[in-house]
Amino acid sequence: MTVEVRTFDTLVTVTLPVDIAIHADGDLLANPVEVPNAVKANGTTIVASVVVLNNDNQAVDMSVLFFDSDPGILGVKNAAILLNDAQMAKCQGSITVNSWDDLGTQQVGTETSTALVLKPINGRTSAWVALKSQGTGTYASGSLTVKLGLMRG
Repeated sequence: MTVEVRTFDTLVTVTLPVDIAIHADGDLLANPVEVPNAVKANGTTIVASVVVLNNDNQAVDMSVLFFDSDPGILGVKNAAILLNDAQMAKCQGSITVNSWDDLGTQQVGTETSTALVLKPINGRTSAWVALKSQGTGTYASGSLTVKLGLMRG
């Protein structure tokens, strides 16, 4: 019997553009962006940690949504997120960021107790990430930075 041991493998940084007007709970913050090489060919990845860097000092909870292939546009940013059945079939889960640390004029949200498994379709190596608001926040800088700690195998 062979036992595969996964260790922390890579840290990926993704910048997601967001609307600068105030958001409501349930609004789409950012449509999906591709994360190249998130998974090794024909493998799976475990998302071990998610960090959100917010230069606009907003400690607003959010969902980080993960997809196995490009789901396309999930709606209009700063409006209710709307997935159709085909898009939902590509969703591999979400991780809620709700632990924030105030760093003066910035906030950092960190979730480290995660173990979401990602497996892209057809042996591909990319994953797609989108953001959904779980509160009311304003992001004047126009972007949020997400750092993903990945264990690829």
